Amino acid sequence: MINSFPPGLIMMIGALFIPFLPHIIRQIYMLILILISAYSLTLGFGVHSKIELMDIEFIIFQSDTLTLPFAIIFHIAAILNVIYGAHEKHGINMLQL
Repeated sequence: MINSFPPGLIMMIGALFIPFLPHIIRQIYMLILILISAYSLTLGFGVHSKIELMDIEFIIFQSDTLTLPFAIIFHIAAILNVIYGAHEKHGINMLQL
């Protein structure tokens, strides 16, 4: 099941619940989301998820030698953001644009 979701989509769907969680549980939850998303990077190279719509094939999740380093850097930045934002007690402050 986790194989068919793109790593970014896992984090975006999981982020919907962040404002409703208490502080400590929110920090742990965000780190677990990042780890689940990073696990999908270990699937290897190739096309992992695609959608066909009106005879056009849309590739949703593809991994190759160029995208893997960018994905790793993205996940490291996400972990650093969780650590940096650990001092925020109110979850609503994380939603400001």
